[in-house]
Amino acid sequence: MRAKQLVSLLAIAALVACQSTGPVHIGERSARPAAGDYEQILAEHTRRAHVYDWLDAVVDVRATYHSPAFKQAFAAARARFQGRAADRVEATLFGRALPKDPIEQFADVVRPFADSVPAGPDLSDAETFFVAMYVADQENRWLTHDSTIWEVALNVDGGPPVEPLRIESVRRTPSLDQVYPYLDKLDTPYVFYFAPTSADGRPLISSSTRSFTLRIVSKIADAKVTWQVAR
Repeated sequence: MRAKQLVSLLAIAALVACQSTGPVHIGERSARPAAGDYEQILAEHTRRAHVYDWLDAVVDVRATYHSPAFKQAFAAARARFQGRAADRVEATLFGRALPKDPIEQFADVVRPFADSVPAGPDLSDAETFFVAMYVADQENRWLTHDSTIWEVALNVDGGPPVEPLRIESVRRTPSLDQVYPYLDKLDTPYVFYFAPTSADGRPLISSSTRSFTLRIVSKIADAKVTWQVAR
């Protein structure tokens, strides 16, 4: 039994070692990246947390931080991406509104007759992360349901945890796969939105930030991904 446990621990340690990454340059590059640089910059901005119960996967999280440098790379490669999902990614990155489809236009017509709904937070300049999450227990895979078992928080430089303004589920399509090619068929994709400033009014993530950690935690798993910021 001890030998089996040792093999399992060694396998997990090897997987963790393979996922380690170095510091990321989050600021805009002085030299504009080329379209062919997108995959490299995407990889630099992406972190992974793979939680196991022995050798059984419990949770697999891949998260991409949308820094100014990532936005530059996306803009340079934009012509390579097609479809509605690519349009939505662009709108998320640059705080732009999408043209409304017929269903949304109909909603505008009936809205005056509906009960008043409080306005949501302004997300146009939010700090955003794209997150692909696989949960082995499919009954508990959703982050957006009222009955979710998961809590999400961002910790910057050891400060207090910051909860997201909004978690938005995203429909997976071939268009979305073009932008985030690490997506797997069993993943649930999300966009996490955080306020651009902290409680004291300073930027949440800036050039002076040393590191930040995104945590998705529940009773069944504690998934943490950390970005060390290059100085």
